[in-house]
Amino acid sequence: MSTNNLMCNVGCGGTAGIISKTILSPFERIKVMQQTGGGLKNVKSVSMIEIALTIIKSKQGILGFWRGNFINSFRVFPDRGILFASNDHYKTFISGLLHRSKKDTLVGLLAGSMAGCTACMCCYPIDLIRTRIAGIHHEESSFWKVFNTIRATEGIRGYYRGLGLTLMNVLPYSGITFSVYNICRDKFEMDNLSSGAISGMITGTLTFPIDTVRRSLQTSGSSHMTKYNGFADATISLYKQGGISRLFNGAGINILRIAPQQAIVFATYEQLKIMYKSNFDQN
Repeated sequence: MSTNNLMCNVGCGGTAGIISKTILSPFERIKVMQQTGGGLKNVKSVSMIEIALTIIKSKQGILGFWRGNFINSFRVFPDRGILFASNDHYKTFISGLLHRSKKDTLVGLLAGSMAGCTACMCCYPIDLIRTRIAGIHHEESSFWKVFNTIRATEGIRGYYRGLGLTLMNVLPYSGITFSVYNICRDKFEMDNLSSGAISGMITGTLTFPIDTVRRSLQTSGSSHMTKYNGFADATISLYKQGGISRLFNGAGINILRIAPQQAIVFATYEQLKIMYKSNFDQN
């Protein structure tokens, strides 16, 4: 991949990610608070409406729905940029290695999984800090306050709390997302918006329980939040709170969030690439 194409993919992917995340930030905030409990007392009965009203009644009011969005955008730009750029690179590499077409389902699955892991490992500390800011109702913390608190209480390892579990989630999530998107677009000839929406709904639902456990681990030990000693302890504790359904807290609003989010990010990415290449060819 040429330097121009690499920078194009990073820029287009990062811009598309910021646009989609900012538009749908209210859904993301509610989803994360449902997953982590938000430090609220009765986790079992926390509904979308209850959390929405709690956010509105907070000091930030309506702007509370965008709490953590700035740091999320700061994370999303390199994350989505690296994701899309590395996905294209891995597709070329894997298709050549396996002597298969770039549109082959297996190529898309492997390339997406590897791209997801690459982006995750590069941007994980920012994601963890963003989760703590967005996922806890009682704390009004800035990026640097959370950053310094983690360093003081948990050390460098604290910035990577839940990384192993996150990679367990990212591997299937990114692989399925890109492969479903490619199948919808290339084999069923669907448009980018519809392909992105379907890939988001399928992937988000299949991997949601793992995401709930990792979000809980990321906020573990913070003020008002339960302390978990690893994946097994978190999973068992969450299960005791409400059975299997506890692991799907926030799954409903996640579908409302992730379908348009993936539709926007894929469609915007593809359109920005077309605009960039058209402008580059003219020059």
